[in-house]
Amino acid sequence: MQRAGWDTHSTSDDESNTPVVIAPTQPLPGSIATASTLAFALVDKYVDGTPLYRVAQTFRACRRSDQPRRSCSLVIGSSEKHLHRIYDALKLRLRSQPLIHGDETTVQVLKEKDKEAISASYMWACRSGRTVTSRSLLDYQPGRGRISPRTFLGNYRGIY
Repeated sequence: MQRAGWDTHSTSDDESNTPVVIAPTQPLPGSIATASTLAFALVDKYVDGTPLYRVAQTFRACRRSDQPRRSCSLVIGSSEKHLHRIYDALKLRLRSQPLIHGDETTVQVLKEKDKEAISASYMWACRSGRTVTSRSLLDYQPGRGRISPRTFLGNYRGIY
């Protein structure tokens, strides 16, 4: 991220230096959301477990957004752009464990490419053994075949 600072380029013929503030790079390009706004929305959604419609109500009450869709896209967009790094790091740590328990459950996805809304998709729950540093991760897969856990586990050599 670029930090705010001073740029002293000459702006006129008399060689006077006019300070220019360089704006920081936005966490979501094209959005007016600041890093603190995104942090609030993500904590509200993922830590406190608040449904997205309530996150939108909170922003509306603070007069931050008049459209619920905008609040949802802040959460979803920033999750896609930034949280995958944390997920990938947790996945690497999970794969380093000698034992991983896995199970799947069906989930309904209303709008999924090349699938009807009534068809089943699967959420795989994977958890390492009982240790101080046990890990739990969820992995969405459109199908139930053995390729799904293999895709998630990669080159894992422990017990699954």
